[in-house]
Amino acid sequence: AAVAWLVPPVALIMHAIAGLFLLLIFFPLIHLTDVMMGLGMPAVFGVLEAMAIAPLLSLAGPLPTQRVFVMGAVGAAFCAAIAATLLVPAFSPERPLALNFTAHYDMGERQATLYASAPPGALPAAVKSQLTAGEETTLPGVTARLASSSPDFVDRPIATATVVSSEPVASGGNRLTLQLAAPGARMIRLRIPAGARPTQLDYAGNSIAMIEPSNGYYVIDCVGRACDGATISFTLNPPQAAASEAKPQWIIQGYWVGLPPDATATADARNETSVRIQMGDVTITTARTEF
Repeated sequence: AAVAWLVPPVALIMHAIAGLFLLLIFFPLIHLTDVMMGLGMPAVFGVLEAMAIAPLLSLAGPLPTQRVFVMGAVGAAFCAAIAATLLVPAFSPERPLALNFTAHYDMGERQATLYASAPPGALPAAVKSQLTAGEETTLPGVTARLASSSPDFVDRPIATATVVSSEPVASGGNRLTLQLAAPGARMIRLRIPAGARPTQLDYAGNSIAMIEPSNGYYVIDCVGRACDGATISFTLNPPQAAASEAKPQWIIQGYWVGLPPDATATADARNETSVRIQMGDVTITTARTEF
């Protein structure tokens, strides 16, 4: 671009080279952002694409006699892109919708809810007809309003954390050791309230400093069948609340691969344009307790 300004006769070639570098650098990054984030925020991608494409308009500057043609071609391309956006299906077998189902059992409320992970507007018609969109999500850690249904609550295996020991430490707090249990679970998740004030996690001979919570909780995941029966220790600072106040509740969740029988009909309504991802369909139990 500097050469184009200093040597006007080669401006067109220099602007083309500069624009090509922008495309080579930014378009792969835009594609990577699309793959990582999905199309839930398409306006963001529009901004990124405009940053890469707008400088190419400098190619029309040195073409005073053909500027109308160039701008007309750009306008026609814009109209074609709008038409494609409106007419081409959002998902296809080659670019399917990532769609998992989660059956959540709140053991304290004795309530079961089946959630679809994708935004309600993106769901296949056969799936959407079996769910209700816009209901408030009760799954801990999820704030999006997902389409859901309410299967019957049934007693089932759950994840638990049992106190093995609770001993004072020199800093004035205490060291809490828990034994996890969740027969056959793929993962056990602990959501530790910030009010418990944990500072260190010890597991399998490793110590990890716990720096700051996210949305009011420290989240600890233990992945694998070996977590059933594993012991894990936390160093807790002295509580700030008065002794008469209720202790903050910890949340223990178990993740089992697969769905209960009364949820499989909805999951089977997925068509060739929607697929499971990562862990796939899971059944989660949530229990709350004080330590």
